[in-house]
Amino acid sequence: MINEAISQLINNENLSVSCAKECFDEIFSGLATPVQASSFLTALESKGIVQDEQLAGILSSRESVKKISFPIQNISLIENIILDETFEYLDFALLNDLICATCNLNSMRYSFESHIFNSRSFNLLSKLGLRFNHIDSDFIDTFEQINFGYFYLSTNEPYYKYVYELKKSLKFSNSLNLFDKLLNPYCAQNLFLGIKDANLVEDYAKLALNLNNQNTLVVSGYDKTPFISIENESFVAEAWKNKIFAYKISPELLDIKKASLDYVKVQNEDECANLILEIIENKAREEVIQAIILNAGFALYISKICASVMDGLALASKVINDGKLKEKFEQIKKHYEV
Repeated sequence: MINEAISQLINNENLSVSCAKECFDEIFSGLATPVQASSFLTALESKGIVQDEQLAGILSSRESVKKISFPIQNISLIENIILDETFEYLDFALLNDLICATCNLNSMRYSFESHIFNSRSFNLLSKLGLRFNHIDSDFIDTFEQINFGYFYLSTNEPYYKYVYELKKSLKFSNSLNLFDKLLNPYCAQNLFLGIKDANLVEDYAKLALNLNNQNTLVVSGYDKTPFISIENESFVAEAWKNKIFAYKISPELLDIKKASLDYVKVQNEDECANLILEIIENKAREEVIQAIILNAGFALYISKICASVMDGLALASKVINDGKLKEKFEQIKKHYEV
């Protein structure tokens, strides 16, 4: 199948979901040779991957990763993901995780112990003195207490085994980056997704509907930021109840004072980690705090623990200003501190 698909891609033909999934299944199970896998992804990116092909890749990659079962019934999980990580800015996804956990919304994130699958949020928390392990019964017990869990996936996962060498060999940006971030081993039903390309906001929302997420929010700043901008308009698409609601927002529309993005720019990971600590302790500049509230408020809203965006913003502001975020971080440190 994969050889036939490569020929189709070279001829600029899009693959059906079933055809593309069969090819990805061959790659993630090791049935495809390294040459076949590399040729397939190269041809796919050269043609330009379409939504059906993305969906097939996500579904296949998720099937190759062992699902994590929880003893907790009806656990409500949120994934806060910045798809196009922009290292010149604060890590909004990590701060969303922390604020959501403070509001008793379960926040979880995974990574592999490999520089090929390097996670910025993991690196930043390590700089703040936290360490992470593979998931086990102790992890589950801890997660039930603090609503926050960062953990390493096993490198025995078929996905890792076959993708690791493939990622090393490919010298161009490819769709594996999307699959890495959307493996969703814990079956989270709520997603806050930040992307750079505002033209794709609705496309990713449609993709989320096909993945059967309960609630998804896709955001992109007019200034190509993969988060809601405090300086300019942002594009937003909500996907829930089999419908998509797309709209534009601005800080002023939400009673937040417009400010320059320069306030949330960082030079390196050390500067980013220090600024995160200032935010946790509510010592950062007002413009920085407002930018964080703006994004976290939408994460709380899409998880439906807040009835409206304005309620989400108010709750995010309260946990920072009342010192609840700092209390939560201290609680997290007790369980994860080196």
